[in-house]
Amino acid sequence: MPKFYTYAVKSFVLTSVVTLLSFHLFSQNMTEYKEFMDAAVEYSLLFRGVYPLRHGSLLTKDGSTFFAFSPEYEKGSVRFCGKMYTGIELNLNAFTDELYAKDPQGSPVVVNKNFVDSFSLGASSFVYFRQNDVQLSKGYYQVLYTGKHTLYKKVIKKYYQKPTNFGVLQKGFVSAEFFYIRKNDQWYRFNTRADLMRLFGEHKKRIDHLCKSEKLKFRRDREHYLVRILTYMDQL
Repeated sequence: MPKFYTYAVKSFVLTSVVTLLSFHLFSQNMTEYKEFMDAAVEYSLLFRGVYPLRHGSLLTKDGSTFFAFSPEYEKGSVRFCGKMYTGIELNLNAFTDELYAKDPQGSPVVVNKNFVDSFSLGASSFVYFRQNDVQLSKGYYQVLYTGKHTLYKKVIKKYYQKPTNFGVLQKGFVSAEFFYIRKNDQWYRFNTRADLMRLFGEHKKRIDHLCKSEKLKFRRDREHYLVRILTYMDQL
């Protein structure tokens, strides 16, 4: 067989293989691209919010943050416009009461709270209340307990500035926590143990016995205290 013929055959085979591989990769890339675009379109409504303010002047050196718990984003889910979006990196700005979600490029976007029903941040669950109440202002609330009673926590970060003895202006964020119980469609706010006793006064002796036996202290850990009391009350 002439050498040029053998070379031509090999070239044809090689070209065919490259063409088939290219077509296969093109088809695969088109499939992946379509899947990416479908996902982008599906999530585009969620990421249609504005980019958050940088708060350049609010950066602090004391380690405090305007985020509710940590500046680190966590995987979570959002029920937005009645649809559940999962696997999204989220964080809650407790200074502006805004939910941040990272878009596919890794940039944080403020989720439009008017269309948020609920969301999860790591192992924590939150709901958004759209209307002001006598005891409850609209905003994001963490759900701590659900049963016959429902316990919510509101975390608010406040920005402060104060001069030091060295003439330096100290800046930072301080956290404030507020607890609410919903019972029979009524809201009750709790700042002290006495507030709880006003709601469950008829069970005061039982609650006192429980607190003594389990060494529960309201001031030491209000969240654990309230969850334990409500769990106990739901068993009566």
